[in-house]
Amino acid sequence: MLLKNDIQALKYDKGTGELNNWLITETRFNPETLGKVEAVFSLGNGYMGLRSATEERYSKEVRGNFVAGTFNKFLGDKEVTELPNAADMTEMALTLNGETFQLTDGEILDFDRTLNLKDAELSRQIHWRSPSGDEYKLFFHPLRLPR
Repeated sequence: MLLKNDIQALKYDKGTGELNNWLITETRFNPETLGKVEAVFSLGNGYMGLRSATEERYSKEVRGNFVAGTFNKFLGDKEVTELPNAADMTEMALTLNGETFQLTDGEILDFDRTLNLKDAELSRQIHWRSPSGDEYKLFFHPLRLPR
């Protein structure tokens, strides 16, 4: 069930100046709303589309990478043709000082995941305290290629 506070964790007014109305920001991590945020933050270019799951894996996420023009065809008349899920190239396991990075463990001191609709870039910044008390600042930013 999506609660009112979970919906409010998505902010649409972070951008200013040139980025006014172009940024959508998730202000706090909630494992119960992963599916909604993955869908809202989806990225695509007309040929390939990607649900924006986090780099680390969680039980309620739905990973998806789709290529236009590809289909799973079934043999029977009663089966539905569907878009196949391509290989997931975004998942990674992060180990910091012998501990697995997982936002459901330890303590989140600061969290910000932002989709820049103008430049089609998704970034995430986290200040996390591990269960053993070590603190880390993690930054997940897209590679910027020259235009």
